[in-house]
Amino acid sequence: MIKAHDVSQGSLIALAMLTLAYLPDPPPLVCLEEPGHSMHLRLLRDVRDVIYRLAYPESFGEKCAPVQVIATTHNPYLLDLFREHPEEIVIAEKLGLEAKFARLI
Repeated sequence: MIKAHDVSQGSLIALAMLTLAYLPDPPPLVCLEEPGHSMHLRLLRDVRDVIYRLAYPESFGEKCAPVQVIATTHNPYLLDLFREHPEEIVIAEKLGLEAKFARLI
């Protein structure tokens, strides 16, 4: 048995995301903070695929309802993986006490 405190943070994040992606009745909203944190750059495509599996289950042959996924990241490599769907990216910027939100395109 491997205890959670002996597993890397990246492995725990990946395990949680995969669990969410394969739930038969996932929650309607999933929020992920830095989903690619502590993961090797080669795994970022898998992170993107899990996000798409949650948001577009019918594209993966799933019958469950789509999940609204809100993910935050500072990782330009993860953002680059969404270049084919820039309409899915919203840039948030803090300006003093206000926040400004704008679509990438």
